[in-house]
Amino acid sequence: MHVLRLPQFTNEEDRPKILGWMKRPGERVEVGDVLGELETQKATFLVEADRPGILLRLVASVGIPLEPRSALAIIGGEEEKAEAEAWVEEGPKEPKG
Repeated sequence: MHVLRLPQFTNEEDRPKILGWMKRPGERVEVGDVLGELETQKATFLVEADRPGILLRLVASVGIPLEPRSALAIIGGEEEKAEAEAWVEEGPKEPKG
């Protein structure tokens, strides 16, 4: 299970937010696949998968300002779906892998 996180931006006051998701949980993703769009005060960025797998969960909600290093999505194997759900429900802990 891998947690895709918001990168650290240079402007600490900038609170980016997700504009929309293009992929849905359960879809297979490859490195570079566009998962969604992220907006900062200065620009719009694409959120891309950084490893292959199944998109297990979208963690960040559309339109809600995000903190640096916030979890955006969880990618993993089908067998890790329950672990991903528990990770979100119980609160972030460092996942294996």
